[in-house]
Amino acid sequence: MLDPEYYSFIHAGKRIVEGLPILSPEYLILMKVKAWLNYSSMENGANNAKKHKHDIIRLSQLLSFNTRISLSQAISQDLRSFLFELKQNPPDLKSLGLKNQILEIILKLLENIYLDL
Repeated sequence: MLDPEYYSFIHAGKRIVEGLPILSPEYLILMKVKAWLNYSSMENGANNAKKHKHDIIRLSQLLSFNTRISLSQAISQDLRSFLFELKQNPPDLKSLGLKNQILEIILKLLENIYLDL
């Protein structure tokens, strides 16, 4: 079950494309962060957690440094937990098909958009 803060967050990022509701990448990333947190806490969730972590990195390529998204305190804390883990256990960007990317730039992008750092 989705908690109320995330439910409201989803509705803020929803748009209609050809009659279908979709979630913009900048909002989808935070849903992936929540999924990563959930799977990370499960005994057998490591593979799913890793998948969501990699999805977040890939989706970040669609974001602009000019975007700003306001987060509730709880969602902000979830993102901070994810960013801390990402710094501690960085993925191999080349294996994700991002050979020209630098993790520090991706981290700064996510911090600027969501945490206004």
